[in-house]
Amino acid sequence: MYLSIFLLNTSFASSKKDSENNTLKFSDLKCEYSTNPIRMDILSPQLSWKIESEKRGIVQSAYQIIVADSPESLTKNIANIWDSGTIASSKSTGISYSGSELKSRKRYYWKVRIWDSNNTISDWSESAFFEMGLLNQEDWKADWIGYPASWTGRVLYFRRTFSTTKVVQKARVYPSDGKDKGIETQILYAQIGQLKVENDWLKKKLQ
Repeated sequence: MYLSIFLLNTSFASSKKDSENNTLKFSDLKCEYSTNPIRMDILSPQLSWKIESEKRGIVQSAYQIIVADSPESLTKNIANIWDSGTIASSKSTGISYSGSELKSRKRYYWKVRIWDSNNTISDWSESAFFEMGLLNQEDWKADWIGYPASWTGRVLYFRRTFSTTKVVQKARVYPSDGKDKGIETQILYAQIGQLKVENDWLKKKLQ
């Protein structure tokens, strides 16, 4: 009889811990205060997240971040780019990336888990990503565009038509005015054979 009660209590304690574990949730995973940013040029970007719980007074006591170079590796918890280890801290903003050197045009996937003040560990968060832009001078292969020096007035818009014979799986535009003032780029339409596509989904602004 004593043995049966002992097993029942052990099962209850384990169930309670699992229930507490499920109350810790994450939202708003960001890199440099943006959601899944692309064209990043910061070599040690800052990561942040928000904690949600069904209970009041939940305080983070530690965290662990892992970063991988593919979603498949991240799903398997393979941190082949960076594993922060368990960091005793209540910080959830301004966490600087401190892993392997980041590469131009490369996308990195990350997630986080935390411990609360009762040393209860959360599940891993959903995955997020950040993608690097052109980090080195030699990465820039394009030529400068402009208008002849003899022209007067100001030119605010430039337009260029291009074509490709290859299947496009992913494309990026890396604009620069040389003064870091910011440029807005729009894809106006695409011509596929005799079909001209000009839908809203194609008019994507790259800010």
